[in-house]
Amino acid sequence: MICFAFIIHVGAGFTYNNYFTYCLSKFPKNAGMSGGLTGGMVYVMLSLLTYVVVSIIPAKDELNLSYSYLVFILLSVVVMYVLFKMNKRPGKTVTTS
Repeated sequence: MICFAFIIHVGAGFTYNNYFTYCLSKFPKNAGMSGGLTGGMVYVMLSLLTYVVVSIIPAKDELNLSYSYLVFILLSVVVMYVLFKMNKRPGKTVTTS
């Protein structure tokens, strides 16, 4: 279970850093404000999601903990898929000048 949790947290750290860099690159002239908003919103959303998942699946043993990790993995995959599809729409270009 420790190896699984380690892999999950390394993956989460990698994903968060890439997401954070992506958000900062969209608004380079306002990096401080966009960094604060991004970090704050991630904190608020993750706090709410964690509260909901733990209230539904209490982390009383390894099996329930793995189920809660699975919920977060599936949510992350769905969100990343939707964002990927949104960025691949034809005719959509983003400029940062």
